Amino acid sequence: MSRSVRVFQPDRAAPVEHHSHALAIMAKAPVPGSVKSRLVPPLDRYQAASLNRCFLRDMCASIESLRSHSGAHGLIAYTPAGSESAFDGFLPDSFRLLPQRGPDLGERLFHAAGDLLQANYEGLSDQL
Repeated sequence: MSRSVRVFQPDRAAPVEHHSHALAIMAKAPVPGSVKSRLVPPLDRYQAASLNRCFLRDMCASIESLRSHSGAHGLIAYTPAGSESAFDGFLPDSFRLLPQRGPDLGERLFHAAGDLLQANYEGLSDQL
């Protein structure tokens, strides 16, 4: 888990295998001062960013456990653009980053789902 995380670009990626599933976590980059700001105080901005990384690690571990028996692919749909390096060193090697697009959460969710469907990922099934 020490390498740089690769960015998933649906318009440039080869289509994924038939019956592949993606599980994406919508997340802000764990940058001090920009995440979990409602917890500051009592935490300081570095502790809040560290807590955000812990939450992301836990969610990734859950997705990784599914991957081992279902083949689900894990992604982090992240914001802001240009913050990719904030994810270096703590995500599983199998995870990719997917840039969020849109001015609000609704549009960002819409575009993330569209990007994954464009890459040939299927919806969730009873396999998971």
